[in-house]
Amino acid sequence: MRNIIAAIIHLFLFMLIASGAQAQKKDKRYTITGTVKGLGNSKVYLGHYYQDQSILDSVMAKDGQFVFTGTVPGPLQHFIRFEKMTGGMTMFVENALITVETDTAWSAIKVTGSATQPLYDEFVNLYMYIHKKAGPTNSRMNTSYRAKDTSAYAAALKDMKVIMQEADSLYTDFVKRNPASPVAPYVIIDRFINYPNPVRMEECYALLEPAALNTVYGKQVTTYRQVMLRTAVGAKPAFALADSTGKKVALKDFKGQYVLVDFWASWCGPCRKENPNIVKAYQKYHDKGFEVLAISLDNKKDLWLKAIKADSLPWKHVSDLKGWQSELATLYGIKSIPASFLVDKEGKVIAQNLRGKDLEAKLEALLP
Repeated sequence: MRNIIAAIIHLFLFMLIASGAQAQKKDKRYTITGTVKGLGNSKVYLGHYYQDQSILDSVMAKDGQFVFTGTVPGPLQHFIRFEKMTGGMTMFVENALITVETDTAWSAIKVTGSATQPLYDEFVNLYMYIHKKAGPTNSRMNTSYRAKDTSAYAAALKDMKVIMQEADSLYTDFVKRNPASPVAPYVIIDRFINYPNPVRMEECYALLEPAALNTVYGKQVTTYRQVMLRTAVGAKPAFALADSTGKKVALKDFKGQYVLVDFWASWCGPCRKENPNIVKAYQKYHDKGFEVLAISLDNKKDLWLKAIKADSLPWKHVSDLKGWQSELATLYGIKSIPASFLVDKEGKVIAQNLRGKDLEAKLEALLP
């Protein structure tokens, strides 16, 4: 009898442990319950980007209500949008019970249950503040550029630089105040890696605590940082790529000269706007030892060559015509263009992303 009772007790304890394990496993899922005023019956999409893949899920809403379930490896930014309707919303999803309330105009959005969401909302508010402030200045830049009003363009560009400096300071302060949050490395990626700013990236990376570094975005920052270091000041990049005739051109071919390695494309408006500045610097300093090696992220040869001719670009041009899948863009972590780095006579990087007067000032110091 004693053995039977012991066996029953052991079985009971085993069932409790198994039940607890199952409950814990069940908890490692997210359930997003949504209520959308005015939506009615419509398809709802939930998507995110993870490990270089776009992942999309969908459900049918009934009377404006829907439910998504799934798992995430950690807090990740997701978007929600409705079928045949414009706009959408972004949110941080984690394995928890999350509720979303809004309407078809995306007004008064309310997200509860995600511990990460309040900080993400704070970042979005920062972004909207900068976006609203920069909008009119960006319009001035575009208008003056089309009108070929160089003085107005220079004034607008100067104002934009001040706004971007404020933005950099605000985003850096955000990371400084939230060094353990998964939102902090997300901000670094969004603001200082996708729009390369190696100095700010390094400054913010040093602030991150292990809790943030061990998240999905924290690990991405670490990986991106290693890639960006390949063109950091002091690095010696080496590569060769074919020109329009198929002839290989290597960076080492320019040893003994200062070389601006410039990533651009025919379809890139900011690149085309910057080209006249590079032409001006080239004409002034080429005979003193300055060269340009342009790497195009085009995928159509005719458009690439047409842009070279239209902008009167006299330097060496290379491309694998793979667009954003360019091997060099991947190797050097190019996330946006124009992007460039300046190497010295020995092929060592001495500056990054110099444009306009900054490029001229640097060349004047090197090649007086």
